[in-house]
Amino acid sequence: MISERHLKIPSAILSMLEAADTNAPVFPPTILYNEGWLLRLVLSSHADGINCLPFSFLPDSKWFSEAQLYSPFLPQKRGDPLGETWTHVDGVVGHFRLSSITKTGLELVADAKQFVVIEAKMFSPLSKGTKNAPSYDQAARTVACMAATLERAGRSADDLESTGFYVVAPTKQIDQEVFTEQMSRPGIAEKVQSRIEAYREDSKHFAELRIWFQDVFGPLLNRIDLRCVSWETAIDAIAAARPTQGGVFRDFYIRCLKYNPKRLKN
Repeated sequence: MISERHLKIPSAILSMLEAADTNAPVFPPTILYNEGWLLRLVLSSHADGINCLPFSFLPDSKWFSEAQLYSPFLPQKRGDPLGETWTHVDGVVGHFRLSSITKTGLELVADAKQFVVIEAKMFSPLSKGTKNAPSYDQAARTVACMAATLERAGRSADDLESTGFYVVAPTKQIDQEVFTEQMSRPGIAEKVQSRIEAYREDSKHFAELRIWFQDVFGPLLNRIDLRCVSWETAIDAIAAARPTQGGVFRDFYIRCLKYNPKRLKN
């Protein structure tokens, strides 16, 4: 059992956080007022029974932020020009454990029924590609890594009762269709196929990746729920269920907008 002394947050830290939105902050306000912390508030509320996201927590599901997913394109050798590292995701919900070595590497449990990934945005788009694959954007990479993580656990898309990839962003960004092209199912398939094509000269690995695309990635892509959700919709749902909590979260969101305005388009 965790002792009581481990549950207490030093008052000095609370004072620093409270000063973030004053004229005398001791660290940049964006360290607190950002999409990462906003997502944690929303996920915590959703896990607590408030229906504010487009899926439900299955029994024994949990959530975690800042996890890493296994990639189907890890380096095959030292200096591999096509290889990439594990992929960072803002939030994940489901039946999983974290690597005892990395502490953030996500592994689905043997009987996993839920695997949901959430990307939190304020005024930035999804990334357009990786260093070794400029057209392999964030949505395609995330779904591919979900498929690789699923395969690594010995699970298939048919084993999942709940799976999705959601982008949570301001209504204005969604209405401007900032994410529409990247969240397209055909577009994701095409970009992952293109990523695989780059391995054509390595005939053995190329053949393995084509089989993986057909047997693992394709079935997941067909089943996964791809959707954009606005912060406003999520916070409104929280406010409807618990007005005081919703009001606090709405104030927090307003400060996130205040301190993250740079890439907002009119």
